[in-house]
Amino acid sequence: GDDLKKSIANLREITESIKILINENRENLKLSIKNLKVMAKELALAGEKFGNMSSKFSYTADTINEKLPQIMEKIDTLATDLSDVGKDLKNELPDILDRFASLEKDLQEVISKNKEPLGNAIKAADTFFSKGGDTFKKVDNYLESIANSQIEVAFRSEYMSDDHFAKNYASLYYIPNPEKYYMLDVISTEDYSKLDSNGKVIEPEDHEESKILFSAQYGRRYNDFLFRIGVIESTGGVGIDYFMFNDKAKISFEAFDFNAVNDVRGDKAHLKLLARYRFLKHLDTFIGIDNFLNEDATNFFFGLGFDFIDQDFKSILGTASGAGSFIK
Repeated sequence: GDDLKKSIANLREITESIKILINENRENLKLSIKNLKVMAKELALAGEKFGNMSSKFSYTADTINEKLPQIMEKIDTLATDLSDVGKDLKNELPDILDRFASLEKDLQEVISKNKEPLGNAIKAADTFFSKGGDTFKKVDNYLESIANSQIEVAFRSEYMSDDHFAKNYASLYYIPNPEKYYMLDVISTEDYSKLDSNGKVIEPEDHEESKILFSAQYGRRYNDFLFRIGVIESTGGVGIDYFMFNDKAKISFEAFDFNAVNDVRGDKAHLKLLARYRFLKHLDTFIGIDNFLNEDATNFFFGLGFDFIDQDFKSILGTASGAGSFIK
């Protein structure tokens, strides 16, 4: 930085010197140019008169004697002016040229001293733009994955024929690609998880608040089979789905609540078998059997539901959840 400041200062001094030199000789140059113009005019006039003399013999030697001294005087004046300008240039130009040489030397020293830092800077810039290209590639891949993903929103109600209550589900499934599923369910059901002091089940009463359970599963699909694992109705569980007729129909099997804590009317795992068929585009019908390993808790059920793909919700979720992944 200091070397560059010094070089710029030298360049400023050089330009000031040139400016002063031009100002000092401006009047002489103007006068010289004026004399040249007058001399050229006189020479032209003399030539014209000489031409007339050769054709008409109307001019004499007196005319030549009259004009030549004036022309010679102006030539002498012009020569004097040009000589003065030449002296000034001779005195000033060497110093100006020396300063230009010094400036060149200073710049060469700056480049020489900073060759390695400049090289590192250029290399760093190249690395930056290279990483920038990778970043844009990640952005492109991320946006493509968002465009190809789906957010499925579903609701259904299953009526339990023996217990006479409706079990309700609100579901949100994120499907980034056809082989991968992230599934979240909120379930509202009757509470059969309490025993009295005698060890008997406390039956839920009318108008009693429902029990809320949660499911969070990860699924992988292979052809027509979807394998699931995670939390099912707030307990560990697994499930499998078999799709038919271009996904219009599905048969599902689930196993969860292995310690029978959600429903204490039995001591075996909670097993569920369900069949779903989709009418029209969004309307689903369900039929199946629930908790069939525990006789007192077994229920046949049927139900209705609907689901749809929400593009707006997909954009909101994709933007929010993708920020962390993109930065990472």
